[in-house]
Amino acid sequence: VLLRAAKLHSCQCIGIERNRPLVEQARDLVIKAGLESKINIIEGDIEEADLDKASVIFLFLPPKILNRVLNDIRPRLQPGTRIVAHEQLPIRTDWAADLVEPVLAENALTIAYVWKVQGS
Repeated sequence: VLLRAAKLHSCQCIGIERNRPLVEQARDLVIKAGLESKINIIEGDIEEADLDKASVIFLFLPPKILNRVLNDIRPRLQPGTRIVAHEQLPIRTDWAADLVEPVLAENALTIAYVWKVQGS
């Protein structure tokens, strides 16, 4: 997702991953794509990350922890920030998504959920 966003929209991307082998794999993909100036992969935890400047956050988390993470990061985000989660199954969260959209991938149908942080 970050590679495509950086290529198509020339945006600055930060990936946060706790699993070291996945961090290394992601960094290798960024280098192979020649996008080191656009994408930074950080080994860490989103619940501890500084998200103040984020305008869009993409979450790829197990559904069982997604609700907890949404509840944790929501109060820390600026109004207008969008959160996108991509899942294969319907999810339940305390915070109703503003948009639920089916996404047809190469050999699968998945669902994109979008939340927009409102002003306080």
